Amino acid sequence: MPHIDYNAYRIQAPYYGTPQHEYNEYLRKHQVKQNKGARGQDSERLKTYKAEWRFQANFGSGREFESIAEVQKYVNKVTKSKTYGKLFVEAYESREDYGIEQLFRGTQVRVAAKERNTGRGTAGLASAGRITLDTKCGMNEYTVLHELAHCLGHWHHGRSFRQALVKLVSRFMGKATAEFLKDEFKASKLSYGNARKPLTYDAWLASKTRMEKMRNG
Repeated sequence: MPHIDYNAYRIQAPYYGTPQHEYNEYLRKHQVKQNKGARGQDSERLKTYKAEWRFQANFGSGREFESIAEVQKYVNKVTKSKTYGKLFVEAYESREDYGIEQLFRGTQVRVAAKERNTGRGTAGLASAGRITLDTKCGMNEYTVLHELAHCLGHWHHGRSFRQALVKLVSRFMGKATAEFLKDEFKASKLSYGNARKPLTYDAWLASKTRMEKMRNG
């Protein structure tokens, strides 16, 4: 997802209650709305899961792995690819809270099995540089790619996560499969395209003035 530099739009140190302060609040809300979950509550998590479940029910989950070692070999292939490297850089550059340790860690991801593998609950979990799978229900290609999309730095299920996931699915499961997944997201009214840029201060103020005139007759 192309990075929008909100700092370039913000007005520095405005007085509370002024139009400049209101504009900064508009920017804050706009930024949250364009990539829900990246800031604040992961509000699109369940909708994304339901879209994925429909996709898997209709089109499957790709390759099934026999062991954690086999998954690790696949993960190494994905994380060393040009596609994953490009997505990693894009994710790093789009975030304001990344530390330098993310760059030192790079794209390497280790794979482990859950301590309790029941086939219930989450099929996989992601943390920095690590994915943990339920060996009874998470040993498939789609689940692995889902968790690897998180490992890029999208610790939510918003727009940027879905974009990264579709690109990974396209590269490793095929373009047609990725189109089916994208269709499920769109059917669930989950934003997928590039985020809209905010209004400039002048454009926002003009819009605000027009709305006030309409309300006041």
